[in-house]
Amino acid sequence: HGDMSNRNVKLTWQQKYTMHRMKQDYQQERPYTSERGVRWKLMLNRRLMELVDLKCLDVMNEQSMDPREVPMLWDLLQSVERVPGSRVRRDRQNYATCVLPPSLLWHTVRHRFVHGLEKLMLQGIFAEDLKDTSSFPQAFLGDLAGNAFTTTVCLANIVCAMTLSAKVQPEVAASGAASVGGAAGAGGATGSMVADEAAAKRARICP
Repeated sequence: HGDMSNRNVKLTWQQKYTMHRMKQDYQQERPYTSERGVRWKLMLNRRLMELVDLKCLDVMNEQSMDPREVPMLWDLLQSVERVPGSRVRRDRQNYATCVLPPSLLWHTVRHRFVHGLEKLMLQGIFAEDLKDTSSFPQAFLGDLAGNAFTTTVCLANIVCAMTLSAKVQPEVAASGAASVGGAAGAGGATGSMVADEAAAKRARICP
C-alpha cells in the first residue's frame, strides 16, 4: 500500500529536472544560461532557466546541434520530458511546432519569446490580413493564433464544405419547390371548401 501511495505522489518540477540531470549525467552544466549580464535572462524564471539549459544539453547530445546557433522554437510551457520543437529532424529545421493557445514559444537563437503577431504569421495569417492588430495585446493575438490545426487544414475543410453545399443546394431547392407547390394546392382546396360553405349558408338564409 505504501508503494502505491508513493507512485501517486506528483513530483515537483525541481524533482523532475534533478532526476533528468542524474539520468543523463549532466552534473551542473548550464550551457544556455552561463553567459552573465545578459538582459534576456530577466524574462525567465527559475524553472524556465533550468528547462532551457536541460533542453540545450539534450539537443547537443542527442542531435549534435547547438540550439544557440541553430534556430529552434521550444514550447517552454511543457515539462522537461516533452518540449515540442526540441526534437527536429535535419530536413525540418526551419519548421515550427504546432501553435497552441497557451504556448510559450521560445526562439533559441534570438533568446526571446515569439510574439502573438508572429504566431499568427506562423499560421499563415499576416498583419495585412487583419483590420487592426494594435488594439489587442500580444497575449490575446497569441491565443487567437493557437489551435490544434493549421490554416491550410482549415482552408481544406472550407473548400470541402463549399463543394458539398454546391451539390446539395439544387436538391434542397427542388424539394423546397415541391413543398411550396403542395402547400399552394392544399391552400386552393381549402379556399374552395370555405367558399362552398359560405354559399350554402347564404342559400339557407335567403328565402
